[in-house]
Amino acid sequence: VVESADAGVGVDFASLRFFTTSGDVPVSCAHVDGLSTCEPLSPEAFPEGPATVFVQVSDHADVPNSSGTPSVSFRVVRTPPIVTIDPVPPALTNMRDLSLGGFVSEESQVSVNGTPVAVTDLRWSFGAVLSEGPNEFVVTALNCSGLIGTAAATIRLDTVAPPAVEAGLVFISEVTGGLVDVRGEPSSSEPGTTVTVRNERSGAVATTLVRADGSWEVIGLIAESGDPISVFLTDAAG
Repeated sequence: VVESADAGVGVDFASLRFFTTSGDVPVSCAHVDGLSTCEPLSPEAFPEGPATVFVQVSDHADVPNSSGTPSVSFRVVRTPPIVTIDPVPPALTNMRDLSLGGFVSEESQVSVNGTPVAVTDLRWSFGAVLSEGPNEFVVTALNCSGLIGTAAATIRLDTVAPPAVEAGLVFISEVTGGLVDVRGEPSSSEPGTTVTVRNERSGAVATTLVRADGSWEVIGLIAESGDPISVFLTDAAG
């Protein structure tokens, strides 16, 4: 907006000119009561980065403005901010309390799932309490130009322990050469879990993964005849 006045022959609004050190800036203006509201004809009139625009106007006698050459400086931003989640949170956890954090590439308003969060030295942080199952987080950064950058993460909370091993489907071999084999038949355990077989006397431990059919096998656990053998399951969430 440019305010112009002339006590003599009047302002020639048609002479209003905007320019930079690179040349004229074509504009479209509306003039009302000495105020000219103008905007560039092209959204690409200014390159990204710092810019200074000068303005010049004359009266109907072609005398230019006597106040020098007014100017305004500003920064053009067309690139949305980059927001990151750092460190990357685990996809699966058994901990309800979560701390998210990360960085934003420029001064921006940052929110997580619509909740504004504090930003200090371009670093943001957010605390949440997870619900059982998948939890989605969308981080949004809004810069001074109204451009938006986003980042997202989904974290699954699993606090439910896997079912106990079906004892009737677990078989322990005879001790041979100080070793025993322990196996779970199909459907004995939850697929994808980790089986831990432990000799309670000696502390010897072996682990393996449960197959898709619920079966598993540990070969060669150190043991003596009569040693108590325990079997535990641990899922991916721990």
